[in-house]
Amino acid sequence: MNKTSVKNDLNDMVRLLNEDAIFIPKKVLKLDDVYEETKIMFSVILTENRNFINSRSEFPLDEMIEIYKNADITRIKYECFCGEPKATLIKEEMITIARQLEDILDIPEEHRQNRRRK
Repeated sequence: MNKTSVKNDLNDMVRLLNEDAIFIPKKVLKLDDVYEETKIMFSVILTENRNFINSRSEFPLDEMIEIYKNADITRIKYECFCGEPKATLIKEEMITIARQLEDILDIPEEHRQNRRRK
């Protein structure tokens, strides 16, 4: 086996491992006032939208808030193994966290959507 083929094999393995990886920001993990399920569900949705976020020159805060607002309660119930009342609370918590995404992700001021609103 040559170096190129080993490198390609390793790259393929890393790619496969990352397919199911969830990006959980440290600032989200540290939140004491939200359910653990909220942290996970929030991070799942954030990870699913990573390419959308990275394709923009300015952080798409308004769009991300809308994505969390449009999160399906049925999906939350299924993924968090909970009933509708708790799923509704999880959705509310995710929307609250989403409004803080630029700070949570330490987005530089020049790439923040809110810079125009100040």
